Amino acid sequence: HYGVFSGKRYRSEIQPRIRQFIRDNFNEKHEQLFQDENRHLVISR
Repeated sequence: HYGVFSGKRYRSEIQPRIRQFIRDNFNEKHEQLFQDENRHLVISR
């Protein structure tokens, strides 16, 4: 399975999809609320 996460195809096809998914689903207010409620899980700000 290591071949899936390395190489040209990952960088050109997979990584951009993952990046866009994260950007589309990130909610700054929800993230801040989660961090405030779970300080023991937050390494740094």
